Amino acid sequence: MSDEKILAVALGLAKPWWQSKILWVNAIAAALMALEGVTGVIQPYVPVNVYVVFAVLLPVVNALLRVIATQALTMGQDQ
Repeated sequence: MSDEKILAVALGLAKPWWQSKILWVNAIAAALMALEGVTGVIQPYVPVNVYVVFAVLLPVVNALLRVIATQALTMGQDQ
């Protein structure tokens, strides 16, 4: 663990992992991909090029969220 993260946790500046927008975006994307892979429910409602757009947008959104993220994450509130 880096010195900055240790300091952030000690000062109470770190937030719990479930408040991370980056993790939520990735979890929602993974759930939708798994739903589509197992059931094929989404495909009839979206054009084929939408998959390409999502494949391009997900890393871009992750990068933007990472740039604006300023807080360290912890596994819980008391860490």
